[in-house]
Formats: sequence, C-alpha cells, structure tokens
Amino acid sequence: MARTAIVLKGEEDDGAMSHASLRKYQASFWLKRLPKKLASDIISDGRISEKFGISTHRPIKFGASFEADQDDVLAAIRAALENRVPQEIRDTAGRSVKAHVELGAGHQALVVVGRTKYAFPHASLLSSTPPIREKFLEDYYKENTISKKFKKEIGGSIDQSLRDNATFLKVIELLDISPEAYQRRVNEKIDARQMTDMELFTVDVRHWENLIAPHLISSTLESFISAELELERTNAMASNVVRATSSMSLSFVAPELVPVAKFADHPVDTILAALQQISEFTDHFALTGAFEICANQLPRDDRFREVGATILKQLIGDMRTLKRNCNFYSAAFAGSLAYLAQHETLKKKPAYWRRLAAATHSSLVVRSCKPSNVEKLWIDFSHRYGKAFYFSVLLDSFDEPSWKPEWLGANHLVADSVDRINTAIKALSVEAIPNEWSDLISVANLWVDENKIRSLGRLPAAVQCSRRKLITGSDAQIVNGALAELLSNPSLQLLLKHGGLTFFWGATDALIAACQRLARQLQSLDFKWSSADHRNCVAILSYVAAQSRDRLISEQVTECCLRAAPEVLDQSEMLELVARLIECSATDLDHEARAQSLAQRLEVIACHARPEVLGDLSDSLRHLSRLDDALGQKLGRAIAASQLGRQAA
Repeated sequence: MARTAIVLKGEEDDGAMSHASLRKYQASFWLKRLPKKLASDIISDGRISEKFGISTHRPIKFGASFEADQDDVLAAIRAALENRVPQEIRDTAGRSVKAHVELGAGHQALVVVGRTKYAFPHASLLSSTPPIREKFLEDYYKENTISKKFKKEIGGSIDQSLRDNATFLKVIELLDISPEAYQRRVNEKIDARQMTDMELFTVDVRHWENLIAPHLISSTLESFISAELELERTNAMASNVVRATSSMSLSFVAPELVPVAKFADHPVDTILAALQQISEFTDHFALTGAFEICANQLPRDDRFREVGATILKQLIGDMRTLKRNCNFYSAAFAGSLAYLAQHETLKKKPAYWRRLAAATHSSLVVRSCKPSNVEKLWIDFSHRYGKAFYFSVLLDSFDEPSWKPEWLGANHLVADSVDRINTAIKALSVEAIPNEWSDLISVANLWVDENKIRSLGRLPAAVQCSRRKLITGSDAQIVNGALAELLSNPSLQLLLKHGGLTFFWGATDALIAACQRLARQLQSLDFKWSSADHRNCVAILSYVAAQSRDRLISEQVTECCLRAAPEVLDQSEMLELVARLIECSATDLDHEARAQSLAQRLEVIACHARPEVLGDLSDSLRHLSRLDDALGQKLGRAIAASQLGRQAA
C-alpha cells in the first residue's frame, strides 16, 4: 500500500476571525491555489498542518465511483483482524455504500466494493498481536531482499502495535524498497499500459542503498566490495542462498563483483537451484556472472554441465536478442546514472557507488520490463537523458577517469559478455569443457569477429573506472615495445595509430613523455577541429592527462580547444570540445579551483563560438550547472554570454 496524497478538509467558518484563525485561513487559501500534487507534498510531513491547525485527510480511490478516507480504511482493517468478521466502510462524506473489509488469504485484507476486490497485502502488520506481525515479516523476507540496515529499522517500528498510521505507512515504504517489490510495481504498470520512463527511477533514496549496500566509509570500489558489499552479501546468503544469489546477480556487472569463492562451502544442490533460477532471467550481466560461477563449480559436480548450457542458451543462443537486451540496458544505464547525478542527495555519493548503483538498477529494469514490452517507451530515452549522462561521467574524471561515456553501447556490452565467457572457461582444461558449451561459445565468438567488435570487450567496464596505476617494471617494457614507433618519433598520425592502446592498458612514463611532446607541438601544428582524426588525437591526450593528472598536457590541450572554438560549426563537435575541457580540468586537485577554471574556459568558449552552436552550448551549460553545485555557481557569465550571442545573431 503506497502513501496516498494528502488533501485539505473543508471546514465551516465559525464566525470569529482571531489571529490564529486568520493565519489558518491564509495558509489554507494559498494551499488550495496550488496544484494538488504540490500541495500534498508540502503538507506531507504534518508540520504545516500542525502549525496552522489545518485539518487534512488522505483519500483512497477504489475505481471511479468510490473514495474512502485512508484512516477509516486502516481502522476497518484493524477491526477485521481483531474480530475476524467483515467491517463496513463509508465514503469520504460519511455515506453508507456497498463496501466492506474482509480478510483474504495469507496476510491480505480485501476491500470489497460491489463485485470488485482490492488487496492490501501488508494487512497483518496492523494486528495488535506481535506474533502475527513477526510472522508477516518472516514470510516477507523469504521472498523479498531487504538489507540488514533497513531490517533493523523495520524491526524497531513493529516492536509495538502499529496504531499510528504514519508509522505503519513508513514501514510499508521501507518494505517496498526491495527489488522484488519494484518488479511487481513495474509489471503491474506495464500490464495496465500506464508505464512512464520516470517511474522506472524510484525517488526513494533507500531503494538505491538497498539495491547494493549503503555506502559507509569506502573511498574506492575495491574497498567497497571487500567491506560494505561483502557484509551485505554474507548476511543475505546466510538467510537464503537461492534468493540472495538472484538478488546479487543484478550487480554482476564486472568479474570482480561475482563472488565465485563464496559458493565453495554451499551444497551443490543449493547452487544448482540458484543458477537455474538465474537462467530464466533476461539481464545479460546476471547470466554472464552465473556462467562464471558455473564454470568454477564444474569440476565439483558434472550437473553444472547442463545448467551451464541452459545459461549459455539464454545468454548467447541468439546474438540478436543479446544485442537487443544490451541496447535496452544501455538506455536504462544512461537514464539511471543521469538521475543519480542530478539527485540532490545521491549526487553527493562517491562516483564509483553511483556508477555501481546505476548499473545494478539497469539490470533490474531489464529483468522487470523485457524490451519487447516497452519498446516505444525507450525509442528516444537515451537521447533525452544522454547529455546529463555524458557530462556526469566526464565530471567524475577527477576520481574515476578510466571509463568513457562513448563506451556505453550494445556492441561494447556484447563483446564484454563474450570476453568474460572466454575468460571463465580458460581455467578449465580443453577436455573438461562440455561440447554443448564449446558449440555455443564458438558461434558467439564467430559473431563477435564478423562484427569486428573483439577489442571492445577488453575495454574497462562502466564500474571499472578508477584511476589506473602507472605501468612500471617488466610490464612497462612490454607496453613501450608495442608503442616503440610512437615513442621514438611522436606525431599525430602515430598517436592516432598507437595511442588508443592506452584505453586498454594505461600509461607508462615513456608514453606520458611522448604525449607531453605532442601537446607542446599542438600550437604549431596545422590543427583542425573539423578533422575527426585530430579530435581523436586530442581525446587520447586528454585521457592520458586525466589518468596521470599531468598539468602540462591538460593545459596545452585546453589552449588548443579554446583556439578551436570559433571554427566549430557542428553541435556534436562543440559537445566534444566541451567534453575535452571537462576531462582536462580533472588534473586540478582542488575542487573549487577546478570549477572556477572550467567555468572561465567555458565562458571563453561561449564568447567566441559561432551563433549556430550557441543554443546547444547554452543547453550543455545548464546541464553542467545541475550536475555540479560548485561549478553551477560559477557558470552564470558563461550562460549569459551564450544567450546574448544567440540574441545578437
């Protein structure tokens, strides 16, 4: 049962207009002039109504013809639980109608209006008998994933009888943050053809925390996996391995997030049941991680041969279906990350945590919806949220520079899954790999090669975005050997030919030195921003600068971008130019100074850009101001310059 909207009760004038009555009248007058949804949000916490003595109530609509007060409905449910007999309910005007509350199966209560029944699945929580409330939670936790933190909060609330409706509703809100409850809501909306894109992103902060684990102290993904996430997963698996694995699989978005070792001590039958359940899902990361577990468990029991084949058929049995699912996932990830990056509270979380939460939620969206059910909904989804997503990734470059927003796409995700499958079976001897597995994997590899996307699978995943360590020692010798031609005679042509390898490997001292030499030469080279090759070279240089926090490279690339601004005629090229400026700003260690210098550079761009691109540039600046508070406070002049330039043209 969701929290309903609050409305003002109609009250008669008592004829006396005291100071308190006047204040109450004024507050009621202005509240009634607001849109109903806005007025409901303003008075939802009760402080306004208490301060001014305004009476409110929460009506619940049952179909088109009947509306009852929420408190009356909950009182009737309580009475039905106590007396075990149906209880009559009246409409909001107090009129008697053909409606009553009766107890249903399990923990349900049913509001019966004529021949229609409306279910209240959490009714047992309203019982005055503690064992009944405890039994409800026990049964609910068997089917729904709630983290230890929120279980503790729920347990504290139900220690006493939930006679306070506000407390009861808060408990219901907490119970509804489970991913299973999310799936039920989405499926109901889709079946009723009432789904909108924003409803795929819950506004409850606790949903995101419950989805993976609340962030406590970890500053990196690596430490988060070994601390907060490990604790949450251990608690979940201690309760129910099958359900815990199903929920955990939403976050199998990179190999390090698949807890292969945790399954070693669990019974084979339990693991088989968990993997069999995942084999029915449509989200490709869950299937990929499940196969990695299966390959690891194969030497333990030959029955993993069959379940592994089932998982592979679901994942790569039809490569067109896999690509469609990955397209759907890409759009969900762009929207999810954009939502988190603009959320007043969640945008303050570490970048790696937001990235993991968005990736996990995107798997939940795919699992809940199925692409064929919501195809029209997603036609322009990534376009609508694309800019906020794109800039949010770039603004995180100071802490998480290794993954680029251009790497979100179906081909990248397909290649990544196939690469992970290939890695999983490398631990097995050739003789141990089942023929059914080999046949399916061979077809998938052939598809990847035919579509020329093999290399994309070796790029970092979206959550593998932390700054890479400088390559040293024997590894540096290998990398420098592969880049010998570029290192011996740096040029834009050779950087374009070899420099992209830094996306896969990282950088060495020799590569950084070569990039510094090239950056110094940018001023004298016949550099054209209209040239895709030249822009790609700048993209490599800015990536190396962000990775190594090299100020020399970043300053030279920034100067090149500022000089190029007047020649940019295309909106996409201007977007790319802004992206390079943001990336280069990641070399400044102080956030305020970084925001100040970036704002000044964007102002220069706005003052010198051509009128044809100023409209889109102004839109980009507004997106940036919403994503970074410190930057947003300093972008006023740049936004004004872009608007004045358009008007002057």
